[in-house]
Amino acid sequence: MIKWIKLFFSVTILIMLVLVILPYVIPLHHYKSQITQLIQNKTGYRVSLNGEIIWHILPKLHIIANDIIIEQEEKQKLATLDQITFSLSWLPLLKNTLHFTKIELNQVTLDIIKNKAGQFNVMQTAFDTIKNPEITTNSQPTIHWKTEQLICNTVNIHYENQQENRVVLIKNASINLHLLPHHKKPISTNLSLQIINPDIKLDMQLKSIGKLDFDKNHYILDQIQLTCKTSNQQTPFDLTGRLSFINNQLLFDLTGSTLNLKDYWTPVENTTIESSKLLHLLQRNKTQPLIPIHFIKHLNTEGFLKLNALTIDATTLTNSSINLKAFEGMITISNLETHLYDGFLKATAQINTKSATPQYLAQASITDMNIQNITENIQTLPQCTGKANIDFNLQSQGMTQTALTSNLNGVFKIQINDGLFLNFSMDHIVSQAIESLKGQILSSSKSKILPASKNDHSHFKQLKSSWIIENGIAKNRDFVANMHQFTLTGNGLVNLKNKKIDYFLTAKMISNNNQEQTSLIAEEYSDIILPIRCKSTWFGFKRSLCGLDFNRLKRVAVPLIKQVIHKKLEDKLDLEVKSKLEKSEEPKESQVDI
Repeated sequence: MIKWIKLFFSVTILIMLVLVILPYVIPLHHYKSQITQLIQNKTGYRVSLNGEIIWHILPKLHIIANDIIIEQEEKQKLATLDQITFSLSWLPLLKNTLHFTKIELNQVTLDIIKNKAGQFNVMQTAFDTIKNPEITTNSQPTIHWKTEQLICNTVNIHYENQQENRVVLIKNASINLHLLPHHKKPISTNLSLQIINPDIKLDMQLKSIGKLDFDKNHYILDQIQLTCKTSNQQTPFDLTGRLSFINNQLLFDLTGSTLNLKDYWTPVENTTIESSKLLHLLQRNKTQPLIPIHFIKHLNTEGFLKLNALTIDATTLTNSSINLKAFEGMITISNLETHLYDGFLKATAQINTKSATPQYLAQASITDMNIQNITENIQTLPQCTGKANIDFNLQSQGMTQTALTSNLNGVFKIQINDGLFLNFSMDHIVSQAIESLKGQILSSSKSKILPASKNDHSHFKQLKSSWIIENGIAKNRDFVANMHQFTLTGNGLVNLKNKKIDYFLTAKMISNNNQEQTSLIAEEYSDIILPIRCKSTWFGFKRSLCGLDFNRLKRVAVPLIKQVIHKKLEDKLDLEVKSKLEKSEEPKESQVDI
């Protein structure tokens, strides 16, 4: 018995010595050419193993390769690795399976290029190899491989999109993935991201509990904790929730904190650009596709997203939530809710790319919105204040800005309460009208007319207007604005295609005894209706676009002059009658005295 025990221990020690010595007896660097040729046949890439290949067997099989360069057939460098380590289990080798308990990469650089023709320097064969990893030779059966854990340390990726003149840099990234398909394991990654055009810099950290099944193409991330810190945002952006990709469908339920895109959103109509340059930009961009149709047609996702705050350009949305579904070329936003400019917006929308020409639908209701914030941020609009309620139902079709505008149809309604027309003086226009018509007829009563400054504001109690949009032209016939001394009614159109407005207003003066001085005009000319015209282009909105309509003023000139003459005759008659009465009373008094 003791002999058998000694024999067992002797054989065990001998085997262990053989396993320890074997890597030194059979160095793998002698097989570099066979290894690189095998990789090239499978992936299409040239691999240079410039450093040593070290392997040892105990306690597990480890293979370490150093100084690796991966190139395309044209000898264009694609990637470099300082070191890669493979840790394998022994028993699966008996079943023609390479079971990697861990693959660790250190100091990785990757250069990805999308040329002007839209082709990547990363070949599809490489993706197929990763997705379906197997090795087949003519003389040996197929060898499969599986990986439990992937660790990448200090990864630097350079992506250049030559079509869009955009560069993306990922620096010092670290990734730790557990790839067992039937177990949820911690997943973590850290990286620094830099994008050139537009310029974006951020540091990102992701932690999650994940289950990644590459065989079934199923991926689940639970308990997501994503933190992003940008250069312009003092408070990091946090995102929590759940992501899953099952049966080629992306499902999400995410909640985010405050996201600031202020410095990364450049609208086409930048009001700081000169009008001529802005017009050139609009002309250049109006024929470019605005919607990524190809991307939408292949999008398959459904989920819910909530953000505490989102800042885009000069606009901040708070307490925003959205339900989104995209399938077979159809995107449906069933419930979009947000607080915007002190008001509340609720909207639904749909994008349909199934037909040859994409179709768009949008419905929204906005309540108690501060209209001044919009007119201040979009400086090409007329400036006004007040609380606005807006409803619209719009539809359009096409791919370009020109097509979307030309095919725009629907209804737009707006009501603004207790507001001001800024830099628009109704008193000034009325004074100008009366002065131009009176001429010398009422030279003695000029003191009653109080000229107003062009910088004065006009207050209104309520403004209501509804617009019918047909093929890019918005028409209105029910404009009403109730002001203190005037009632404004109007009709006209806005041509969204050539960005022009032509609008006719009618002002009727109302007597107001609470304002003595200014009501003198309204009391004296309360029956007169004065015409006003607003005519301008988009780029002229910053200037005063409304003024007296002298063409239509001729129609009211005759009744105004008649009223003025009648008033003068009444005044003169009153003076004559009063004078005669006074004279007729004087003799009677003198006779009594005698």
